[in-house]
Amino acid sequence: MAYRHCFVFVVLLVSIACSSRQRPVCADPGNRAEELWCTTNAPDVARELPMINAALSNMRRLNGKCAHLANTVQLMLSRRRVHLFDRDEYAGVAGLAPIGMGPGSWMLLLRELLSLPELQQVLAHEADHIEGESHIDLAGASTPYSAECGARGQQRP
Repeated sequence: MAYRHCFVFVVLLVSIACSSRQRPVCADPGNRAEELWCTTNAPDVARELPMINAALSNMRRLNGKCAHLANTVQLMLSRRRVHLFDRDEYAGVAGLAPIGMGPGSWMLLLRELLSLPELQQVLAHEADHIEGESHIDLAGASTPYSAECGARGQQRP
C-alpha cells in the first residue's frame, strides 16, 4: 500500500513540474526578460554551476521552506531552465523569474552575483516567484523567504 502512495506522489510531482505553460517561447517572446532568456545560456558546468550549487547547499542546511526553494532551483538547473546574464544586458536587476509558473518555467540570474554571498538571497527570491510569491516591500527587494533563506539566514541563533 505504501508503494502505491509513493507512486501516486511521484506522478503528481511530475505533472506539476512539467506544466504545459512553459515560457518563454523563443520564437515569440512575451517581453524583454523572456527575450533575454532566449539569448543567454545555462551556467557553465565547470565554473559557474558549482557556485550556484554551493549556495543551494547552504539553503538546504536551513531546512524547511529554504530547502524546498533550493530543490526547486536544483530541478530547474537540471532542466537547463536557469540562464545567466551580464549586467549590461539588463541593468538594475539581480534576477528575474515569472510569478507562479513553477519549475518548468524559467529564471535569469546576474552572472556577477555568482561569487557573492547575495547569490543565496537572490536564488531564494527568484524561487519564491517561481512558487507564486510576490514582493512584500514597495522597493521589490524582498519576497517572503528571501531574507530567511539568504546568507543572513545562516547566522540565525
